[in-house]
Parts: sequence; structure tokens; C-alpha cells
Amino acid sequence: MPSSETELSLYLDKKYRGEIPYIENKPTCDNDTSKQKALFLNLKPGKYKLEAKNKQGDIKSSATIKVTEKILSASSDGGGGGTTSNKEGECLIIGVFY
Repeated sequence: MPSSETELSLYLDKKYRGEIPYIENKPTCDNDTSKQKALFLNLKPGKYKLEAKNKQGDIKSSATIKVTEKILSASSDGGGGGTTSNKEGECLIIGVFY
């Protein structure tokens, strides 16, 4: 189980969107059980700046993501963190790590 030091908050375009839950196994689009544990957001097509911050406000992971109806692209903005992504139909899962 993660400690409070690993708890992260999600910001999209500098707006707080919620706490990022620790999920031991990587969620998939077809696994309803794992998706229920995840932070769920409806995103319209567009470009977003993603930041995961710890309780002290330090950025632990950042990326720029571009969502279209058919394609997802994500690029890490450097530092020690990164993202993983999986898109199936209208389901998009972005994992954050550092």
C-alpha cells in the first residue's frame, strides 16, 4: 500500500481534477472492476497539459496529451515521471508513474 508521500493529485491545464488512486494492477478498458477504482474524467477532443503533484505541490509527472476521436498521443515533459496510455474505442486510460 502506498504511503502519503506517493499520493498524487491530478491537474489538467492547471485545474485540479481529483486525487489519483493507487491501483496495483494496470486497468484495462474491458475490466469494469479496475475502472471503478480509477479517477474518471470525460475529456473532449483537444490538447491537455497533465500534471501529477504530491501533497507539497511538487510536480512528480507531467505530459502533454492530445485526444482526437481516433487517436491519442502523449508526450512526457521530462523529469522523473511519465505516462502510459491505452485507447480502445471511446475508452482512454492514462497511467501516471514516477
